Amino acid sequence: MIKIRNLILGFGIALFIAFVQGSLQIIAQATTPDPALQQQAETLTEEGHKQLSIGQTNQALDSWKEAGKIYQKLHNQEGITGSLINQSLALEELGLNFTACNTLLKALKLEENGWLCNSSLFQQPVNSLPALKLAIKPKLQTEIDLLGLQNLGDVLRLMGRTDESELILETALAQHPKALFDNLLLSLGNTEQAIFNQLQDKYADVGNLGQKKDPIQLLQKKIALSSQLYQQLNQTSHSSQSRA
Repeated sequence: MIKIRNLILGFGIALFIAFVQGSLQIIAQATTPDPALQQQAETLTEEGHKQLSIGQTNQALDSWKEAGKIYQKLHNQEGITGSLINQSLALEELGLNFTACNTLLKALKLEENGWLCNSSLFQQPVNSLPALKLAIKPKLQTEIDLLGLQNLGDVLRLMGRTDESELILETALAQHPKALFDNLLLSLGNTEQAIFNQLQDKYADVGNLGQKKDPIQLLQKKIALSSQLYQQLNQTSHSSQSRA
């Protein structure tokens, strides 16, 4: 069976970090009133990515916090958002998923949905999924926000909130963002695999599962969907390599 965490830490993280580096370098090149401070923030951002890639996660987190402070001085909102997204990557690597989740809500200005980061699945509002879809709708316009939503979907999956993760990733993927498409596809595939694992565990002790038609069909649907997403990602990756 596919190991979700290994997928994320392997191919998924490599794709994600590569995209983050490219996107946030573009953001960093925006015109600012203080080129020296801007250059300092760019250097810290790049240094943070290098540190994360060699396992210096705490140092990467510190670098991105310092970059964020500079972007605040520059009143560079995209830079602030990007630095928070970067910080969430480091926090996730450190296993601090609750803090990473709240950091992403801050980056996306979704703090009113703080229930998402609660580890208890019972403490959430009624009709939470439709409300969540409505809340993230304004966050589908820019690449930096879609990047934040993708990482939020990843963190929520790790926290066991697979329904919310699925909703966020499907909604973001529906925008067909070219630069982020492969990353979102992989994240959604991992979430569908996680849902399959949850359902399998749920019904494992029910007894005589073969006579229970609905759970079996649901399990088959989820594993088929995750396999389809992985296959699609593999095809797009091969196509990209052929064009290179």
